[in-house]
Amino acid sequence: MRLYYDRLVRLSADVEPLPWAAESVDQVDETTIAVTLRDGMTFHDGEPVTAEDVAFTWNYYLDQDYSYFNSYLAALDNAEQIDDLTVHFHLSEPSASFASISLSQIPILPKHIWEGIEDASTLSPSDTPTVGSGPFVHERFDRGEFMALSKFEDHFYADEIAVDGVEFIIYADMEGVYTGLQTGQIDVTAWRMEPGQIGLAEGEEHLTVVNVPDFGYFHMTYNLRHEPMSDRAVRRALTMASDRERMVNVLLDGRGEVGSSVIAPVNTFWHEPFVERFDFDMDAARAELEEAGYSWDDEGRLVK
Repeated sequence: MRLYYDRLVRLSADVEPLPWAAESVDQVDETTIAVTLRDGMTFHDGEPVTAEDVAFTWNYYLDQDYSYFNSYLAALDNAEQIDDLTVHFHLSEPSASFASISLSQIPILPKHIWEGIEDASTLSPSDTPTVGSGPFVHERFDRGEFMALSKFEDHFYADEIAVDGVEFIIYADMEGVYTGLQTGQIDVTAWRMEPGQIGLAEGEEHLTVVNVPDFGYFHMTYNLRHEPMSDRAVRRALTMASDRERMVNVLLDGRGEVGSSVIAPVNTFWHEPFVERFDFDMDAARAELEEAGYSWDDEGRLVK
């Protein structure tokens, strides 16, 4: 969807918000954000992109209650068209992430197509409209197999795009993706490859492996509704008793780093480097439990 629907802003590699369909984003007051659109944008069917479409889009998502977008819409009361190119977003409370994150996630819908769809949840994939204003035009989709896009020549970014189109082949697993790379069936994959496959790919003369920092993370989640995980001391001790450096080296073949929060270090806009770290330390883990009143019975089971 990101290729055939425009967003108002996009995020840089450092997660800095940059204008995209928006020419400017300004803070009017603590709960009002003004967005001015680029002039001259059109949808793939030739209709102009206006502030009316943008205001409609955001209010439509509010009414439809899309679970995927709920977190991005949480602070929004409504979107108001001011003129042909200006929209005001009225927030229920100040939001640090609205202009940087929310505006980068919501795809702009053409009002003249979507205003007649009262309940989008009833649409099947084949019935869902695909007319957007993005840099590529949706051409074909075979569910579970294939999708084809062509470059939208009237897009403001078209001159920067060096391909005429993009074809996506859908595989069942990463083994199929890697085979596609080996045989030349596909030119590139942006999916995270298995650590073992990366080493093999680096040995192939016709393949180039590009390593980039990832916003993603692997984590272990504790169920706080049940004992003993409801006890903070137990959770801290388990974290101290987990050799995460070894996990990175063994499970990820060293292609990662130990994190201290769900915000990856590469996300410099939001990452806080001074969050308390828990290094692998069995003695500290035991001391944490003992201080909280735990001990071990004759069979080595933890008791309190």
